[in-house]
Amino acid sequence: MALGRSVFTVGGLTFLSRLLGMVRDMVTAAYLGAGPIADAVFVAFRLPNLFRSLFAEGAFSIAFVPKFTDILTRQGRDNAFLFAEQAMALLFGAVMALVVLGEIMMPVIMRVVAPGFSDDTGQFASVIEFARITFPYILLMSMVALQGGVMNSLGKFYAFAASPCIMNVVMIIAMVVITPLSQSAGHAFAFGVLASGIAQWAWMAYAMHSDAVILRPKWPVLSDDMKTMLRAIVPAALGSGALQVNILIGVMIGSFLPIGSISYLYYADRINQFPLGVVGIAIGTVLLPVLSKHISAGDAAEAARQQNRGLEMGLLLSVPATIGLLVIPLPVIDVLFARGAFDYEAARQTAYALAAFALGLPAYVMMKALSPGFFARGDTKTPVKIAFVCVAINTLLNLLLMGLMQHVGIALGTSIASWINAYLLAAALQSKGFWQADAQLKSRSLKILIASLVMGAVVWLLQMELESWLLGHFAQKLLALLTLVAAGVIVYGALVLILGAVSIAELRTLRKPKYSQSD
Repeated sequence: MALGRSVFTVGGLTFLSRLLGMVRDMVTAAYLGAGPIADAVFVAFRLPNLFRSLFAEGAFSIAFVPKFTDILTRQGRDNAFLFAEQAMALLFGAVMALVVLGEIMMPVIMRVVAPGFSDDTGQFASVIEFARITFPYILLMSMVALQGGVMNSLGKFYAFAASPCIMNVVMIIAMVVITPLSQSAGHAFAFGVLASGIAQWAWMAYAMHSDAVILRPKWPVLSDDMKTMLRAIVPAALGSGALQVNILIGVMIGSFLPIGSISYLYYADRINQFPLGVVGIAIGTVLLPVLSKHISAGDAAEAARQQNRGLEMGLLLSVPATIGLLVIPLPVIDVLFARGAFDYEAARQTAYALAAFALGLPAYVMMKALSPGFFARGDTKTPVKIAFVCVAINTLLNLLLMGLMQHVGIALGTSIASWINAYLLAAALQSKGFWQADAQLKSRSLKILIASLVMGAVVWLLQMELESWLLGHFAQKLLALLTLVAAGVIVYGALVLILGAVSIAELRTLRKPKYSQSD
């Protein structure tokens, strides 16, 4: 369970980050609500978030980490660091050019990203202003992604996993402190995004210096290793970023829906990202360097075994989260967001979207666990082909379901497309002989599903008993929600142990404080 320890290291810090992120979203909802300014700033934030996910934390990490790990294994630390320094200079120059171009072309870009806003002059001007404030964030996060890739490859996962905590703290402070001093809460949010990028870069620089990992940008040489990395970046962006592209398509289509629709989708996605971040991103972060190491050493069997355990761990945590969010979406949204500018109708509409997003949660986690199986082998073409198919399917589903269900149809279409994506990734890995679901994964997956369904039934029945509290004042709602969550955790935890979906011995192994490159 060495993989498990590393996943829980990253997952634990990500869990802390998501808790802080939840506080950030509560503060944001109270100040911004779900009106036209909220819609504008959330659309603006999607753009740097998309580029960050696709290129900085997505494609670059996917292309860089396997090659850096390979050089580290075959040629030693000095050559690996030289490669990283050259990659840093190349990345900085490319992203700086992108930022400058984006700032100049922002009105044109926003007509593509949010075409439904173009008829409202005031809202369109706001979304352009907010986007120009937040767009430089991708340059800072590109540097953070490279720093994190180096640290993760060295088996030091804590620093990069902790950096989102810095982001959330800075943005909470910005919303509380800057809002009274600025034109709107939207401006406070946008400047908070930019400030958080600076803070995360500074944190990673400090963490690397503390671990004697010093990188100084050097003029890149187009060696064979560098060419291999560059050839992998664009396909990796397309292959790993299907979820983010699907969400962006949802924003584009959602801009034609009534005011507040984009905000409902944003807040629902933020809650859905909590388990996805804790489980899926942690697994994906740890699996890529682990698989790269085993494949580089010629141990394909161990790589496949580790991937099965990663999938198993992802399902163990994501399936019950899905059932829970399907059973009690409104109590969750009501307790977290229903205050200030965020009224009950906004909570109700957001809850519908949350339930639809939650249906795809296990698929999102599976995608994070399956994709490294290709990227660690340098195969970026297969995920790209699958991503193109799924983006087309998602667009079609969004357009079809939007007419029937408005913003909920967009969330549901994204979930269905994610399941198709996960299935195609698994089928492709299997057909190439890279991976096969073993008996333990199959057996435990069924047990996890049974335990989750029983847990969901118990929480549903208990929710009906607590209905008067869920309709009461805030303290009663909070206590009722905590009771429902605690009951679900206890029932599910007991059932997975009784059914054998996980053992006490495995849980004890996770507690051992062993974090080294061998993990």
